[in-house]
Amino acid sequence: MGISRDKWHKRRATGGKRAPIRMKRKFELGRQPAMTKLGERRVHQVRARGGYIKFRAMKLDHGNYAWPGEAVTRKARIISVVYNATNPEYVRTNTIVKGSVVQIDATPFKNWYQKHYGVVIGKALSFQKKHKKSSDEKKSRKHRALKPEKPKKTSEAKAEKEKKKTDKKSDKKGGDKKAEKKDDKAKKADEKPAVEAKKKVVAKPAKVPEKIVVDKKAVKKITKKVAPKKDGEVKKERKCKALNNSRPKNAKHRPSGALLKKWRLRNATRVLEAAISEQLEKGRIYAKVATSPGQIGSADGYILEGEELAFYVKKMQAKKKK
Repeated sequence: MGISRDKWHKRRATGGKRAPIRMKRKFELGRQPAMTKLGERRVHQVRARGGYIKFRAMKLDHGNYAWPGEAVTRKARIISVVYNATNPEYVRTNTIVKGSVVQIDATPFKNWYQKHYGVVIGKALSFQKKHKKSSDEKKSRKHRALKPEKPKKTSEAKAEKEKKKTDKKSDKKGGDKKAEKKDDKAKKADEKPAVEAKKKVVAKPAKVPEKIVVDKKAVKKITKKVAPKKDGEVKKERKCKALNNSRPKNAKHRPSGALLKKWRLRNATRVLEAAISEQLEKGRIYAKVATSPGQIGSADGYILEGEELAFYVKKMQAKKKK
């Protein structure tokens, strides 16, 4: 007996048997269910009535999931089937059907959230914290400038006092300065005859080698043999220099002022449900499959939020207790 979608083999609403008025027809034909499992994508094509083609998914591991609260859709990996109202056996065998609740990978949504709001899930507003720190540092610098210097240690203070006293005494007497001037004159007088003696001793030809040595060094620097560079190599060097100038080593990416302004405006109206933030922190989030993978060949859906999420969480907890 083949699978059919006719009404003649079914009973009436009252429970009575219905007598078939004709044989089975092609347009009443039914087929085996797809029973899509978790695994690497494998989809078959099936020709239907009128040349229509159905895509029968045998295995699927990814799907496009929407976040209705944020109006965002991302491709996410399906981790496991968590709940199915029609048949609990589908949960055990990880069979994906329309209407089944699945757990998906939360990283694409976490990354989007961080980009859009500048907030890392599970942490405070990172960009605002940094901004506050910088302002606090500036204030502290100003205060430091206004504050008087701290008193130095006793030993240092004593040494400074003694120096000041000696300086004052020397200023009053004026003898030390005169003595210093005399010493300087004497030193200069001693140096002059020595220089003259050197001039007398050293002959004129001795100056020539000194000049030659200097010239040789200059010549060596000029006459270093360097291989001529091609046009392409010169261009590459210029590009490398430009990149090095634009991106210094060990430099972290910093958001621009315009982006920070956007983030502040977005965070003013930002609301994240506690249950969803917990799931995002863990890296797994509950979603519902809204397409039939046996006909379309994809397991797309949406993230559960609000009352719907609370309802399914209750159902799952009740099943666990049993």
